[in-house]
Amino acid sequence: MGVATLKAGESPTARRLGLYLLSLSVAYIAGYHGRARHSVSLRPEGSSSGRPAAGADGERSECVARGEEYAAELAQMEGAGGDNDFNASFQSPITTARDGTFLWMAQATGTDKVQYHSYHYMYTRYLAHARFHQLNILEVGLGCDMRYGAGASLRLWRAYLPCSRISFVEYNDTCAIKWKKEVEKVGGGKLYIGSQDDSQLLAAIQKYAKSIGGFDMIIDDGSHLPEHQWTTIEALWRTIKPGGVYIIEDLHDHWFSSKALQPVMTAFPPTLPVPLYIQLIHLMNCHSYGTWKYSKESNFWCSQQKAKSQYIDVINLDCMSEFCAMVKGAPLGTIKFRIPG
Repeated sequence: MGVATLKAGESPTARRLGLYLLSLSVAYIAGYHGRARHSVSLRPEGSSSGRPAAGADGERSECVARGEEYAAELAQMEGAGGDNDFNASFQSPITTARDGTFLWMAQATGTDKVQYHSYHYMYTRYLAHARFHQLNILEVGLGCDMRYGAGASLRLWRAYLPCSRISFVEYNDTCAIKWKKEVEKVGGGKLYIGSQDDSQLLAAIQKYAKSIGGFDMIIDDGSHLPEHQWTTIEALWRTIKPGGVYIIEDLHDHWFSSKALQPVMTAFPPTLPVPLYIQLIHLMNCHSYGTWKYSKESNFWCSQQKAKSQYIDVINLDCMSEFCAMVKGAPLGTIKFRIPG
């Protein structure tokens, strides 16, 4: 298949929508264990009140159809289309050939995830292959104080992840109360009203996460205050499923003070996310099969982490400017390696 080009008389909006619907059909036909071909209608049939269960073709068809409907709405918006300056320097197909659906959908909603920032680069990496699975997503921050208003992320997620259960946290109670019914109806999850550093609110989220089997992804786009980000990850990292991802956006606030430069090995435990990320470079290598050759000091440090840190199950750290993603795996010491020789 060649590179798609704009036909004479074809509007960019029509082209975006056509390519998106094609990608939906291809993903739907090819995915889910190689099942038989299904037709995908433009609109859902029957009730859309329930969330699709894994392996239920009828419900999955319904949620994919909802995604088509939401995508059609986004394709009509002025912001949809175009590129992002972050992409301009790329030449390798490893990067240039990635799927562009998240970018154009985010542009259409007006979210700053792809305006002031270039977070599409990361979200596409983690979500493009899982778009039509039922994921449990929590985003801290509904956008009530943003210049473009609340709900941009809700519009993005309902189109990009139409089969998922989306929850939010928002501290602006006046705005959140206004949006609560819409968020819980469209997103299918919960809207928690309060500050992200409130212990009772975080406890309620922990309880909810347990009832749904944990979160596949948590996105902290809340106050941006490093202390708030730290309190939130300390409480909610445990709610991430193995294989799930914890993301913190807008890390730039760390460098408003010198706390971002906390020493790696002497500040134990870290008290902010950025110092944690720096420490994780060391901690993840405590998983290595080669620890039997580590220095006495290194093995002692690894043993301390195993005993005291809740982040011993971080297996991957993925960062770009202002954004880091942590992937959860098996806890330190539970993976057995066959040592050569």
